[in-house]
Amino acid sequence: MKDTKAFSAVVLMVVLLASLFSIRLFAQEPAVNQPTELTEEQADSIASLYDELDELVITAKKEAVTYDGAKLTYDMEQDNSTKGSTMLDVLRKVPMVSVDGDDNIYIKGSKNFKIYVNGREEPMLTANASTVLKAMPADAAAKIEVITEPGAKYDAEGVGGILNIVTERKQSKNGYTGSLTGNMSNRNAGGSGYLRFKQDKVTADFSVNGSSSIFGGHQSVQSATSISKVSDTDWKQLAEMTQQVQFGYIDGKFNLSYEATDRDLFTVGAGITSFNGGVDKLDSKVSMYSRAGDLQWSYRQLVDNGNMTNLSANGQASYKHTFDDAGQSLAAAYSFNFGKSGLDLDYKNSWTEGYIGVMLPYQHNKNMNYTRQHTATLDYTNPFKSAKHILDIGAKGIFRLNGADSRQSVGMTADMLDPLQISLTRQIQNVYAGYATYTGKYGAVSLTAGLRYEHTYMGLDFLRGSDIPDFRRHLNDWVPNAALSYSFGPVSNLRLAYQMRISRPGIEQMNPFQFRMMEFFVTQGNPDLESEKYHNITLTFSKYDRKIGGSITLDLSQSNNTIESYHYWIGNVEYQTYGNIGRKSSAGLQGFITYNPTQNMNFNVSGNVNYNYLRSPAHKLTNHAWVGGYNVSWNYSMPHQFSTSVYGGQNTGDITLQGRWHGYYYYGLSLSKGFLAEKALTVTLNANNFLSKYMRYKSENFTETHNSWSRTRANNWNVGVTVSWKFGHLKDKVKQTGASLENTDISSKKQSGSGGIM
Repeated sequence: MKDTKAFSAVVLMVVLLASLFSIRLFAQEPAVNQPTELTEEQADSIASLYDELDELVITAKKEAVTYDGAKLTYDMEQDNSTKGSTMLDVLRKVPMVSVDGDDNIYIKGSKNFKIYVNGREEPMLTANASTVLKAMPADAAAKIEVITEPGAKYDAEGVGGILNIVTERKQSKNGYTGSLTGNMSNRNAGGSGYLRFKQDKVTADFSVNGSSSIFGGHQSVQSATSISKVSDTDWKQLAEMTQQVQFGYIDGKFNLSYEATDRDLFTVGAGITSFNGGVDKLDSKVSMYSRAGDLQWSYRQLVDNGNMTNLSANGQASYKHTFDDAGQSLAAAYSFNFGKSGLDLDYKNSWTEGYIGVMLPYQHNKNMNYTRQHTATLDYTNPFKSAKHILDIGAKGIFRLNGADSRQSVGMTADMLDPLQISLTRQIQNVYAGYATYTGKYGAVSLTAGLRYEHTYMGLDFLRGSDIPDFRRHLNDWVPNAALSYSFGPVSNLRLAYQMRISRPGIEQMNPFQFRMMEFFVTQGNPDLESEKYHNITLTFSKYDRKIGGSITLDLSQSNNTIESYHYWIGNVEYQTYGNIGRKSSAGLQGFITYNPTQNMNFNVSGNVNYNYLRSPAHKLTNHAWVGGYNVSWNYSMPHQFSTSVYGGQNTGDITLQGRWHGYYYYGLSLSKGFLAEKALTVTLNANNFLSKYMRYKSENFTETHNSWSRTRANNWNVGVTVSWKFGHLKDKVKQTGASLENTDISSKKQSGSGGIM
């Protein structure tokens, strides 16, 4: 363990020193005798001048990762190692994104961010992102965007930013294009289909993706030890949970754009996503020992039947009118989203030693959450003075009606269960927002400033199962942001930015129902939660040229009312709930370098180190630590349409108010072979984490009355093959009006601990 920590520290130091050294290296001007490489847009523009030629081939270099200080883009189509992987596997490779041992996702060390698909929120991802992304094939997406500075045009929520999964691919002029992909590995099998066509002024695309864990699903074993500080009789509790979960995932999407005139664009779209997981095994064993080592009692809890349900459906329409050639425009949009997620579990309980009278032989737990959301936006853009200055103003309304249906029943037989707890809760949340932003260029200096106002009307109705009175609340938030950039040249930039972000609690965090995943572990929401407020300052230097490029960022963040998960014990039962009890200060340094020694070879290194300081004066809790991570990847395109990729990295973990979770490492490689013209047929072999059968994770948690430790072992290795066939030659994308329907205003912090499935 000491060797691992020492190795991690050395690698982190090397990455950061390399990032700092790159600033001096970037100051060198690129050699003038090298040919200028064209961007994809420049290549398309030149090609349009030669429509009468039979064929014009222009090679344009595209990087897998680009970053301008406000948004990082990871182009999955430029990285063959993503073939046959899941979206969760890919996220482990994206700079500024990390995934811990329990598959929790972080951006810049924060779980408080939003995930979207093509710029639109999908409630299912909000409800259970890691589980769904674990099932979603990577071939379903084209690129991943990490928007670290959303600005006033976006919703004020999302402390870490926005993670946008883009499935729209670059296509082009008349005709049709499509692809069919199939993949199979030791963990799952799946496939996808994609079709895009254009006829006159209409462009449309259709896609379908599916995946199933037909070869065993996800398996893990978790053991936990709790030591009491106040009792010698019930002193040590040992628990072990073995689980195996099968899943099936499918989604379908449709988008259509109609250009009525050169200045009028209409779009419509719809999508549906379904994830269903079957709990093949969930076996829990708990034993209690005295300080003298005597067994006091033990029991076994076995899930006889269980399933997880996630369903998301959405539809949207928009219209954009462009007033002049300068780009002055007005866009309006509307969308509706419906989501459902939950657990339904049947238990068999048995005492193997002793009996303390708190558990009947049969038990049924059900917990379902529903989201219904209407969103309407109006956005106006006015570029002036040769587009060196841009004014954006707009308004937005979000109208949510969420619900939670939680039930627990127990009985002496499986056919006769009596309700023990029933809770029906409804959450109302309406957000009325307006914003204005200005962007201007003054020679080498660029200025961005914006202000957003959000009025929130929210409340909870306890329809059944609680004597807590219904309540309503009005919140008013003024959210400013500003950024100042100085350009040293066409490829280098220094950016200083400030932004305020807020985070509203979701219904999962506010629902007071006591949900028992295990008999001695209870999770419960807190209806008194308030919105969090964060202040962030970043300083970023970036430079990209043909051979080498990258960025380095200093990040400072402060919040005085963070929503924190905390644990406490009543007797032998561990409870987990939430409160606005935290004060968090964070300082971090992040670096990223991409190096292209030849046109066919690419090398990327990214790393980060942060000092996090958490405290809770009300609970007299303090915790602090240095945390970080790194990622390295190498990609090479060989003759005869062969290409290969190797990658790896490590995360050192993070802290909570009452403990910490430890990090993990990962690695992988892929080999691809293209066939036919322009690699119309591609076969990819990929493998990751294949040198060991299991990945191991651990965490600690400390309270006033108990200390606890958790260890998890999961099968995380993967070896598989992917076959992809592309057909057609169309390159026009389904156009977008640019109307902002992104909703980033719900906290993404979820319950975690010793009771969660997946």
